[in-house]
Amino acid sequence: MTPPLMMMLMFSIMGVLLVVSIAAAIKASGIERHRKMALELMAQRRGWSFQPATVRSLSDLYPHIEVFDRGHSRNAYNLMTAELMIAGERFRMLAGDYTYKVTSSNGKSSSTRTYHLSFLFVHWPHQWVVPDLLIRPEGILDKFKGAIGFDDIDFESEEFSRKFWVKSPSKRFAYDVIHPRMIEFLLASSPAQVELANGSAGMVGQAKRWEPDEFAACADWLAQFFNLWPEFVLQNVRTAAGFADDRHGAAT
Repeated sequence: MTPPLMMMLMFSIMGVLLVVSIAAAIKASGIERHRKMALELMAQRRGWSFQPATVRSLSDLYPHIEVFDRGHSRNAYNLMTAELMIAGERFRMLAGDYTYKVTSSNGKSSSTRTYHLSFLFVHWPHQWVVPDLLIRPEGILDKFKGAIGFDDIDFESEEFSRKFWVKSPSKRFAYDVIHPRMIEFLLASSPAQVELANGSAGMVGQAKRWEPDEFAACADWLAQFFNLWPEFVLQNVRTAAGFADDRHGAAT
């Protein structure tokens, strides 16, 4: 092939790649525009405020959520806020989409992968004193940990103990919150994970971004979770009566 023909072929290939790249960017922009409109419409129906602006990081607000500390170029966007009436109290809600990038290198070249997910947190009244609590499905690694002595909190329901991994510094609090009706609720709804820490209870969809209705379902789930707390538990956290921290040798 002569040099002029080679040059023409190279320019043709570059032109095709450019067209494909522009088409992909236009498609991605359309998807994001459609998603923003769908989220805003859902937020309006629920009486939530919607703000598409970007927040650089959530790691300061939720330091216990490991995914918010990963990678670089971290951004939270499509943010939704509201005040929700839960268990007779006003809870502040923050929800939205989140993205971060991870760059890896083999010494010769580097590549960057972008991750997208969604989140929703409710913040209980600032005067509440609530022990940390983690409830999530039990995995194979959890079973291995249990076999070598790193056990979670077990409950009278064998089915629940088999399906869920529960951790808390206060077994008394965990047992009081996860009573028989709560166990039925958790078994029926099968939450991916809920974590109480740093004044908030939250759920994070780490595999993908949620559909608009999934945000609403998550908010409703968290409201029902708190509404199932016994009155004496609510009274304890409201009055800062507290719960024993089993790590310090207190009675359970």
